Amino acid sequence: MVLFNRFFSPDIDIEEMKVIAGPIYSNPDEINLSLRWIAMLSERIYCDLAASSGIHDGKGLVKVLLAEQKQPKLLRVYIKGPGEIGVMLKFLENYLQRHDFSSVSEIIGR
Repeated sequence: MVLFNRFFSPDIDIEEMKVIAGPIYSNPDEINLSLRWIAMLSERIYCDLAASSGIHDGKGLVKVLLAEQKQPKLLRVYIKGPGEIGVMLKFLENYLQRHDFSSVSEIIGR
């Protein structure tokens, strides 16, 4: 179940005087609402939960895994390209090593 999917946010082009699409991408600050609800709902709802915003780097990836998200949605990959997966995975690997975890499954829901 995806939590907090982004709604269409209109903007106004003041030169053309018409309604246009506002920002379509999330920013890293938007992760907090998703973290809260994923952590609160993970023991009450028996399905995988996913945040739809705020996962822009390795730090955000670790945060959602700790909150018990099993299928992170990586916006940064969409924006920067598939090379970002390696960057995020390297961060995750370093994090696991620094904290003496042997696998990702050990941090999910901690």
